[in-house]
Amino acid sequence: MNTQRADVLLCRPTMKAPSERITSKLWVGSLPIDDPVKTWGGYGSDLECDGCDGPRTPKEPEHEHQMQNGRVLRFHVACAGLWRVLKQALPDRKHAPPPSSSL
Repeated sequence: MNTQRADVLLCRPTMKAPSERITSKLWVGSLPIDDPVKTWGGYGSDLECDGCDGPRTPKEPEHEHQMQNGRVLRFHVACAGLWRVLKQALPDRKHAPPPSSSL
C-alpha cells in the first residue's frame, strides 16, 4: 500500500453521531429532559442544531421547542426525534453513572 493511500485510510471523522451527542448533552444537563411548553416547525436559519451542533440550512425543515424557562431549542427534524426518544429512555441521573465519553 502506498503512503498516500494509507493516510486516507487512517483519517476518521471526529464528530460523534447525533445520538451520541444528544445522549451526552442529556447526561451533562445541557439539553433538558422536561417537555416543551410549545413546539413549532419551519426552515433552518443557519444556526447550529442544539442536538448535533451541525448547521440548519434554510432549505432544511426544523423543529423548535420552547421550554418552561423560555429557552428555545432548535433541532433538525431527526435530532428533535432523537431528543424526544432519548430523554425518555435516559435512566435517573442520580442513580446511574454517566457515559464514559464526553462532549
